[in-house]
Amino acid sequence: MYSSQLLGLNNCLSNPQIEKLNQLLSSCSPNTKLNTNRICEAVGCDSTTIRQVIKYLCDNDILSALYAIRCPECGFLIASVDDILAIEDHIFCHSCENDTEISSDDVEVIFTISNFPFVQGQQHNPQSETVLTDVAALSEYKLTQFFQDRNLFNVLYCPTEQEYCEMQSLYRCAFLSRITPQEKGKAFENLCRYMFNCCKNYKAAQVRTNPNELDCYVRSIIKINGTQLSEVGNNIIVECKNENKKPSITYLGKFHSVLKLKKAKLGIIISKLPVPCTYKDATIKIFLIDDIIIISLDKTDLDNIINHRHNLLEMIERKITEIKLDSKTDLVQAGLFDA
Repeated sequence: MYSSQLLGLNNCLSNPQIEKLNQLLSSCSPNTKLNTNRICEAVGCDSTTIRQVIKYLCDNDILSALYAIRCPECGFLIASVDDILAIEDHIFCHSCENDTEISSDDVEVIFTISNFPFVQGQQHNPQSETVLTDVAALSEYKLTQFFQDRNLFNVLYCPTEQEYCEMQSLYRCAFLSRITPQEKGKAFENLCRYMFNCCKNYKAAQVRTNPNELDCYVRSIIKINGTQLSEVGNNIIVECKNENKKPSITYLGKFHSVLKLKKAKLGIIISKLPVPCTYKDATIKIFLIDDIIIISLDKTDLDNIINHRHNLLEMIERKITEIKLDSKTDLVQAGLFDA
């Protein structure tokens, strides 16, 4: 017999395998560290199946992820954290004595018990615990693979109910409230920054520069490989167009100049009204000539993100893909994206 919490694994594991998994989890305490190799050996399944199992266990709050950061130069274990937000893009390695850049390929994922009937140790076996200081014992389950298994964008962009309420409040102020244009403009800019700050891999703020001011400067706090977003660098410049008119081609040219000056590879224009149809050809030319991508979000996009809970990061990824492919096909209708 095994816990009812594991019933959902019937589609990928046999009953004897589920019973073995039940025994492994039952022997753990909250301090036990599990890696994919240990789970795989205990259950007796291949690496592809074990990734499905881990996804199920994490999605159902049976396991929690812990992130072990290795130096990409020497392989030394630098640190371990339990929150993606705590992973810094640069960490000092005491073995190499250098400040090193960290990407998702340098982060390995291990697991602890978070919610299981035997979490208090009714069948606790002290010998079952593993210690994080043993570098060789860590799994080769990279953060990149972990994101791929669990839908990268849903992991990184998953606002809480409180955050959605705050975005909805700012949205109403920017678009629906009877307040002054200046107050609407401030709410609009605050909304744009707040959306990006709801992403676990980004920090956003207004930045004063010479010779202009950046409405929203977005910095990536960890480099995540395998996406279009990862290929456009570690920063995004966002321009908030609060006027009740479509952004002009002249405006696009000025924004392009700002991106070149700041050496940014991705710019986003967020406007109340949709950009003119001439923008598409212009942005594709900019990409082909300067390798700079400019995409746009408008009121309809914001409504989908805030009120219909479409994924901000997936929408940005889709719009980048449309520029790179010069796509004439609706990529959402084609089933390639959900937002």
